[in-house]
Amino acid sequence: MKSRSFSFNTANSGNYTEQVYQIEHVKDVCKQRGLTRIKQSNKYQSILDMKTIKLSFALLFFSSFLSSCIYHCAGFPEELVGWTPYKAGDVIRYQSDLDTIVFEIDSTYKSKPCIFDGPIEEGCQPQYYFSSVIGKLPKISGYCEFSHRVIIDYELTFKKNSSNYYPSVSNNYFVISYDLNKPLRNWGDSKFDTISYQLKNSVIKDVISVENLQHNNPDINKIYIHNGKGLVGFIKNGLEYKLVE
Repeated sequence: MKSRSFSFNTANSGNYTEQVYQIEHVKDVCKQRGLTRIKQSNKYQSILDMKTIKLSFALLFFSSFLSSCIYHCAGFPEELVGWTPYKAGDVIRYQSDLDTIVFEIDSTYKSKPCIFDGPIEEGCQPQYYFSSVIGKLPKISGYCEFSHRVIIDYELTFKKNSSNYYPSVSNNYFVISYDLNKPLRNWGDSKFDTISYQLKNSVIKDVISVENLQHNNPDINKIYIHNGKGLVGFIKNGLEYKLVE
């Protein structure tokens, strides 16, 4: 391979020196600009890093805030189902010395586990509800609810209201509210007592009698309920009706 030789005209050395100076000057300028770009890039990167850190902290705080406001609510406890142990299709009979009253359970509802945002006192109240056919008398409905307390509600209806101004049905309400693992105490306008209750062929222990002290129910002033058999008896217009097993 032939070698190439480069020669410069000495007559033009001044121009060459000037060109070299210009080239070197351009290099210096480029270096300065490059350093400036690097500094600016580093500056922008620092700003970006700070923004990223702040955003990360914000997301972390926001996620922790959200997690602190989201609750897991368990479904209705199986050990409390016995207070309202009815299923759709059940036929419940109560007999007195004179007649028999029959209720046909039409529908039930049982709360399932869920996730919700607080406050927990309002959002987590699992419940078991039942009702006989709506619009058909006699009617029975009720529910058992669990939050920080156990609430048991029974409602029985036998007739329509005779008032011409407010035509409706005459309901008999009974409510029990108690704390778990604590003695049962009288609550509101009701008086409670724990007794053994005699059915036709058996005696049931730990039955709770619930008496309405104000006597504002039109037909019933006392019921008997049991965690396992539900409503086992009631007194209607002086007659005691007991569950037919």
